Amino acid sequence: MNILLFGISNVGKTAIGKIMAQKLNYDFYDIDDEVKQYYGYKNMDEFIHKNGYVVERDQKRSYIIGLVVKKDGNKVIAVPPIYYTRYCMNSLKKVSAEVIKIEIQDTPENIFNRLIFADDNDQLYHDDEYKNAHKSYYLKQIKQDISGYKVAFSKIENKIDITGRNAEEAANYIISMMNFNER
Repeated sequence: MNILLFGISNVGKTAIGKIMAQKLNYDFYDIDDEVKQYYGYKNMDEFIHKNGYVVERDQKRSYIIGLVVKKDGNKVIAVPPIYYTRYCMNSLKKVSAEVIKIEIQDTPENIFNRLIFADDNDQLYHDDEYKNAHKSYYLKQIKQDISGYKVAFSKIENKIDITGRNAEEAANYIISMMNFNER
């Protein structure tokens, strides 16, 4: 089984996905990491700069999603925001494995509270002082992302709102809501 976690940036796909994978004894994959490894990019900024159009990035990410899903074993896969989901869905149609797609949803304020940054080597770090100084900007961007990806995520049948839950609680909630322990 392949569990694909969709959602906007900083909604918690990676943190929740890692916990879910551990609890279910599945492998975990982060598509951004797989993209960097497959194409040889140093970081995601390089990937974005060398693939200037969203459609190019989405095509490449979708191809990698197909490769990961084809791998043996059960997997939880954190998928970066993909606007042109038709490429992803077409890639998944070519795979005979079971695929469950879930969109993780949360409030803009909760997503802002989880906001972290990445350096030139994609190492994550917190800068609450900077983040809070630019709070109105980031909240506006988060709201635009939620609105902007609404159509793209409309084809994802399972939508789970994790409002008020930390990553551990959200992972448990998703596992319970989707009955993954019973499959």
